[in-house]
Amino acid sequence: MYMDKDEHCFYGTHSIRANQLKELGFFPALVDILAVAPIVGFEYGRRAQRNDQDNEEKSMFLGQLKRIDTNAELNYKTIMLLDVDYEPKEEKRYQKAFQTAADQRLPEDLERYEEYVRGGVDFLYEKLVGTGNTQSERLGELYEFVESFTNRYSKQE
Repeated sequence: MYMDKDEHCFYGTHSIRANQLKELGFFPALVDILAVAPIVGFEYGRRAQRNDQDNEEKSMFLGQLKRIDTNAELNYKTIMLLDVDYEPKEEKRYQKAFQTAADQRLPEDLERYEEYVRGGVDFLYEKLVGTGNTQSERLGELYEFVESFTNRYSKQE
């Protein structure tokens, strides 16, 4: 597992936002958001600090986390490998990504990863839920997000 823990929690604003993304049907479960959010956060340069607003907390337990274990581990390694702003030295990035056992990862590295998770939740919430009040407005926001993502990665000939 990408972290040596029996559970993962979203807190405060991120708990509220992740739960709303799930309840509106954008993701079937919170654990699915956890599988996507760190890469979205990293790709769009979004990080966020933890907050405990409204004392909200949503947990995912070991059984759920095992379902995304391979993806979460790959996400962690990819971010540690590619985040040159966090670690400019290539050799250290390789070490963080491939040579450090999961139970020996530095707390600051895990926190950096979690910042991308929270930033990804914020970005997904803004793009998918947005300011739209109706289902059709939300679908329009979703379409715009998917189109922008497609344009970002499709070959322009």
